Amino acid sequence: MILKGKNVTLRPLIEVDFDQYYKWHSDNEIRFQTMMHPYPVTEKLEKIWFEKAISDISNKRYLFSIIYNENNQLIGYFQLTDVNFINRNANLGIVIGEKDYQEKGLGKEIMQLGLDYGFNYLGLYKIFLEVLTNNKKAIRLYEKVNFQIEGEKKQHFFWNNKYYNILLMSKINN
Repeated sequence: MILKGKNVTLRPLIEVDFDQYYKWHSDNEIRFQTMMHPYPVTEKLEKIWFEKAISDISNKRYLFSIIYNENNQLIGYFQLTDVNFINRNANLGIVIGEKDYQEKGLGKEIMQLGLDYGFNYLGLYKIFLEVLTNNKKAIRLYEKVNFQIEGEKKQHFFWNNKYYNILLMSKINN
């Protein structure tokens, strides 16, 4: 399924996307802000992750590559994971890995496309996420698309010898 917006398109992950994903997952700033694992990413580990993602038929993960329409460049990805069709909820993740495309207002459009897919195509009732409390740009984005703060995990994420708090946020389809 392809989700087309004015500025961006969300399309399924394809083999040629690997190098970009590997680049983003090797970037310490991106790994920190998205709370990925703190250990170095090897090409072998990334290939294993990528192959699992591209061949996943579990209906528990929906991963889309984000394409900037003007130049057809791959700039990031959007995903719904831990999809639970009984409770009708899922965990949301978004990465704009190409730094030239960050802070351009694309996040809101990406979120709207992805949320529409989750709520109206998958039939989810609630979409939730976790975000570092110091990631103010991401929190503003989530608030713009009507996510609400549900709570906070104190000193829950450990990175570079320091603990960070995490906000729990969600949006109900109503």
